[in-house]
Amino acid sequence: MENASKALIMAGAVLIAIMILTIGVYLVGELGKTSDSYVQQLDTVELQKYNSNFEVFIDRTDITAQEIVTAAGIAKQREQGTKVYVGGTEVTSQTDEEFENWKNEFLNDNILTHIKDGAGNETTINSFSYNQITYDETGKVSEIKFAKN
Repeated sequence: MENASKALIMAGAVLIAIMILTIGVYLVGELGKTSDSYVQQLDTVELQKYNSNFEVFIDRTDITAQEIVTAAGIAKQREQGTKVYVGGTEVTSQTDEEFENWKNEFLNDNILTHIKDGAGNETTINSFSYNQITYDETGKVSEIKFAKN
């Protein structure tokens, strides 16, 4: 009789241990799903932040040379593979020194200027317009093209 009661106590202990392990495995699985969705949300937010640096130019015709240099600098600095084209030339694949030279020359040649015509109307010259934006399969901006007005 003593052996039977000890056997029941041991069986009960094994059953409780199995239940605790099952609950632990279930919780690990559920917490893993939560962390995966959290990471996915962070990735989505980061993607939106990155894309917003370039999507601000969509449908604009009054883009300044300074704004283009800023967009190219962001693409080059973040090294996400985004290519910036100005007048058909890719500027983000240049070395740092070439990029710095291009930037200085581009800004000197395209400084925003306002002139008045004979009627006194002010016109802006040396502005650019958004030409095209391309996204990759993950939804990240992969190319943006600008053209001089």
